[in-house]
Amino acid sequence: MHGARRSPVAAGRFACVLAECCIVADALTKIVLAEGRDSSEILKSFGAAAHFHEAFAGWLHFGAEMEAA
Repeated sequence: MHGARRSPVAAGRFACVLAECCIVADALTKIVLAEGRDSSEILKSFGAAAHFHEAFAGWLHFGAEMEAA
C-alpha cells in the first residue's frame, strides 16, 4: 500500500535495500517498493542503495555507491 496515495503498490516488484542499519534498510524498502527509481535521492540521503526488480524492466540498481566490506 502506497502510504501517501493510499493505493496498492504495483505487483511483481522486489526490492532489497542495503543500509548501515537494518531498521533503516527495512523502512527504505517500503519507499523503494512504492516509488521505484524515484526513491534514489532519499536512498542517497541515508547512504543506502537498492536492488530493485520489476517484471517489465528487469533489475535496476540505484542509490548511494556501496563499498565492499
